[in-house]
Amino acid sequence: MNKQNLLPRLASLSRDAFEDFIFRLWSVDNVHIETSYVHTNRLDGIDKKVYEQHSITWEDPKDSKSYQSFNLIVPFFKPLDLLLTSKSIHSDFKEERKILYSYKRILDKRMQEWFLPQDGEFCLPNIYFVSNISGIRKEEYFDNILPRLSPLVKGITISQFGIGTYDSFIDQVPEKTEVVLNSLLQQHFNQISVKVEDGHYRFEIYLPESYLTSGVLHKSQNPVESIITDRSKSNDNYEVLNEFADLINRKAKEDILEKFIKKHYQLIFGNHYDRIETQVWLKFPDLDISGKNRRLDIFLRNAVEGDWELFELKRPTKLVRSYRSIPSLTAEFTNALSQLKNYKRILLQDNVRRRFEKEGIDYYEPELRLVIGRKPNIPQGQWRRLKTENQDNLKLLTFDDLLEEMKFRLDSFSNSIT
Repeated sequence: MNKQNLLPRLASLSRDAFEDFIFRLWSVDNVHIETSYVHTNRLDGIDKKVYEQHSITWEDPKDSKSYQSFNLIVPFFKPLDLLLTSKSIHSDFKEERKILYSYKRILDKRMQEWFLPQDGEFCLPNIYFVSNISGIRKEEYFDNILPRLSPLVKGITISQFGIGTYDSFIDQVPEKTEVVLNSLLQQHFNQISVKVEDGHYRFEIYLPESYLTSGVLHKSQNPVESIITDRSKSNDNYEVLNEFADLINRKAKEDILEKFIKKHYQLIFGNHYDRIETQVWLKFPDLDISGKNRRLDIFLRNAVEGDWELFELKRPTKLVRSYRSIPSLTAEFTNALSQLKNYKRILLQDNVRRRFEKEGIDYYEPELRLVIGRKPNIPQGQWRRLKTENQDNLKLLTFDDLLEEMKFRLDSFSNSIT
């Protein structure tokens, strides 16, 4: 088993599969012999996802117990990235606090009823949180995460409190983990696919349940950016950036660029866009200047504004020409501008609005975006003047602008988790 291929993928196990993985990982140690008893139990009375490992030892099988110990195992699903990036972010950990204080009541009752000669020495329990995130450095746990979680065990008499990730357990006992995974894969086969590539096993998530995905806030429709918890995903995003740059440098055809953008539109434009439509036809020749049906390149819904934005896509080509040393935009730009204005004029007609509304595209007044050409090799002041003079109620974007904005977003997320 190639552990390095496995590690980044397990972080994307669904919650049910991860809880099952943790339970099985501890249950492998279960034994029942004359001098030792170890068993992992689900504490359904507290929470179905919480487990306790109970150990009993006898020096003499026919005599009283020597001592007993307990480990409370709590799968932990809070976004550790938030604990790392800002100490000002408040989280009350209500769910975890409820679990621990319910366990405290069990411990108090257990200690009151303890009979030393018969029950043996009572060893103070250990409490472990097991996180569904990998790759966080040990120093980050000591400096940021444990100090923020320690108040949870205040008032509970325990031996040790800690938090770890599945990769630490894999590193410590790889043989045990292999046994657990063999069993896990048989039951959760629909969540993991296994490939053999170049002589190595490769584990891929088939139907992943992301740890924390983009969504909307509870009281509004404002989007929430995805929190990157798996660094392998971050690397994949940079691969998308490089592939996009390669298509642009090779002056790929518009239909190829459009397919690529449709697949990766949130990475390219941002997570505040929550829906994309391409190849949308305006079949209203009676409203068109030339009496033709028209096709919209890209229609994006802006979740913040609650409206749609119309993107016209023109392949990366020369954008500026010079006449007597005076730069000006090419005829391709002015033609594209006229085309966009024609689209918008049609879209603002009441019968067109009603038709699109039936198709689930409910807009008020789409903003215009023209993606065209490369950033010209002229002084920045001249380029800004050209854009200002020619945008005319639309936003002009070059493909270089898209690449720079995309890289800025990826770098910002990467810096927040390193």
